[in-house]
Amino acid sequence: MQKDSKKALLYSAIYVVLGTIANLCSYGSDWCNGEWTFYLTLLTFPVSLIPSGIRYSTSEGYLMLIVIIQLITLFFTWKILLHIMRK
Repeated sequence: MQKDSKKALLYSAIYVVLGTIANLCSYGSDWCNGEWTFYLTLLTFPVSLIPSGIRYSTSEGYLMLIVIIQLITLFFTWKILLHIMRK
């Protein structure tokens, strides 16, 4: 039981962190912006939908809001993946 929980947390953390990186680097003036952010956002679309909307609607700020939303998304993704793994 505990092993499934750790494995689900690891998988969901990797997935959500990739989405967070894509969102934080997606704006045109970001230092790490590139074509790769589009593909990574498509790959992590379910967890990147709301932060992408926030990021593209404003040209500055709100980076902490994106991180907070992604932390909440991490919790829900972990719980959903844990439920799937236990079935």
